[in-house]
Amino acid sequence: MVTVEEAVAHIQKVNDESEAMAAVIQDLRAKNEEIIEIVAEITAIAKQTNILALNASIEASRAGEQGRGFAVVANEVKLLANNSGSAAERINELMREMHEKTNAVQSTFARTGEGMIKGSQMITEAGEAFQNIRSAVQLVAAQAGEVSAASRQIDGGMSYVTKEVNETIELSNQIASGTEDGSAAAQEQLATMEEVAASSAALSPVSPYFRHLTPLKNMWIGSLLTDESFGVAMTRAIGRKTLSERWMHGLNITAYLNWFVANMAGAYFGRWITNPERLGLDFALPAMFIGLVVLQLMQRKNKKLHINVAIIAVVCVIFASMASLGSMSVIVAAVIAATMGVVMERWNKIQIPMWLLRWLEYVPVAVMAALIGQELFMADNQLVPITQNAALWAALPTIAVAIWTRSLLGTVLVGMVAMMILRAKGVRSMSKTKHRLLITGAAGVVGRSLLEGLREKGKYDIVAADLHDDPQSGIVAMDVTDGERLNELMQGVQTVLHIAWAKDEEDFLGKVLPINVTGAYHVYEAARLNGVQRVIFASSNHATGFYPTGEDIEVHDPYRPDSFYGLSKCYIELLGRYYVDKHGLSSFNIRIGNFSGDAYPHSERSAHIWISPRDMVQLAECCIEADSSMKYVNLYGTSANTDNYYDIGYLEQMIGYHPEDDAAELWDEAKRKGTPDKQDETEYQGGGYVAKDPKG
Repeated sequence: MVTVEEAVAHIQKVNDESEAMAAVIQDLRAKNEEIIEIVAEITAIAKQTNILALNASIEASRAGEQGRGFAVVANEVKLLANNSGSAAERINELMREMHEKTNAVQSTFARTGEGMIKGSQMITEAGEAFQNIRSAVQLVAAQAGEVSAASRQIDGGMSYVTKEVNETIELSNQIASGTEDGSAAAQEQLATMEEVAASSAALSPVSPYFRHLTPLKNMWIGSLLTDESFGVAMTRAIGRKTLSERWMHGLNITAYLNWFVANMAGAYFGRWITNPERLGLDFALPAMFIGLVVLQLMQRKNKKLHINVAIIAVVCVIFASMASLGSMSVIVAAVIAATMGVVMERWNKIQIPMWLLRWLEYVPVAVMAALIGQELFMADNQLVPITQNAALWAALPTIAVAIWTRSLLGTVLVGMVAMMILRAKGVRSMSKTKHRLLITGAAGVVGRSLLEGLREKGKYDIVAADLHDDPQSGIVAMDVTDGERLNELMQGVQTVLHIAWAKDEEDFLGKVLPINVTGAYHVYEAARLNGVQRVIFASSNHATGFYPTGEDIEVHDPYRPDSFYGLSKCYIELLGRYYVDKHGLSSFNIRIGNFSGDAYPHSERSAHIWISPRDMVQLAECCIEADSSMKYVNLYGTSANTDNYYDIGYLEQMIGYHPEDDAAELWDEAKRKGTPDKQDETEYQGGGYVAKDPKG
């Protein structure tokens, strides 16, 4: 067998011989050049001889008969000179070819020499590597020898033990059984420890890059850390890319700059996006969660088990949402799914600290899967039919893009585009967790107060409409007498707050009739055509304004309108009754007492029927959230006034309305702020409207 040293020596010998051959070729090259020079001299001599022969021929011609013999000799000399020149030229060509080939051979030997040197170096390095391997093998062999010796000692000991065990065979069997169980448990424990170590590293892939920093620098990084910057850093770390302190600071600053720019852009451009759901913008968050959970699953070692955890989380969040747990559904589903993941891993054989680490590993997947499940399958604590679930269909291409590109940005963009296309095709998005409202007359005193108050709740998706648009307030243009426009705005709406009205007593036919009467018909008809669940109509105390001042009345008392305006309110309440009985629609009529938009009453009469802005918002919310079994409801809308004309005590038990304000406590303050409205003081509850004569 040839050793590495012998191979290196042989290559070195070949290299030396190659260098010697290169020297010989170099000498031949020099000799070749000398021969070329000699041939050049011979060629020159032949040319001179040819010239001399020519001169001799000329002189022989001049000599006549006496020079004829000399001319013959001169001619022969000329022929010899020509032949010598031709031969010298041929020799010169051959020598040039030989010179070129000698140069080529010399270059080849030079390259061969370089290759020999590199080969020698590589073999030397290989020899060193083999030497290291040899040393390691020898060390392993020595350790194996020690193990063998120990095994022999153990074998000797086991012989003694076997002898003793044979004397007590029943105890021996128990010990053997326990030993087998202990060995299996030890092997499983070792495998579990390895998995837990990997899981612990996976739980915090970012922290190792900053452990060398001082506590102050780590605190500085942590204080600026955001969800977004941590997600980007974690993705980079999982991709085996390095993280630095400067890079992390730059990432955190970029996150804050992004927030600022996004808020500014949203505030500026949001004025022109009156219905963002049509553009699929509301699907950005579910699409982002889809991308995150796909990336999480693709990075997990045991993908099958984590997918099972995700499925369990989705099922749990559906049942939890149906149980009306609200936002707690996600937490409950995540805890159950993560726990089930550990159970499926035979948690009974894992110690408590390891169980906790494994549980924490499942939590991110479980939480994101629960959020996705709630977004895609549930609406108003009910399971959404597949045919009406645009979000579910939009999720399918979103998942495919997430798996294919592994890009969050691409996933979000595809999700929004898919949602926009589905809505353009008429597929409804009923899987939204926010209750969709349409508010007519949103620019009026009552409408604007309700719009602002319900928006602050954060749980409603509101479409605000009035006769003229107001981009700054998010109000779109709509005429209640335009049935087509109402149909367009009511797509996907679940509840309508119909507040638009006209009060002009002097122009009943021109304003009150078309807006209040005809407009209400179009509202209820559009609600029926678009599957709206409930219409909440802002009626008025003027539907019963001819009841005497001081008389307590209930909602079941007969109508006594005090004006054409009050009469139109009576008609709309009865119109709602018709749509409830005929088409199964739900209709709530709130007979608003006195609402000025301020936080105090303006007259003594209004102090009896006054409702504060926050109580108005609460009452509207109670009507929106009332049980679906409640179809037709008439109620008075006032605060908890001490001397109230209307009975509202039953509303707390009926729909959960609990007013917070009392006009009596604010009446003194109201008088200090301005002179009370004397025109409002009459013997009838309708106040100034009773005194008005529409015919002048």
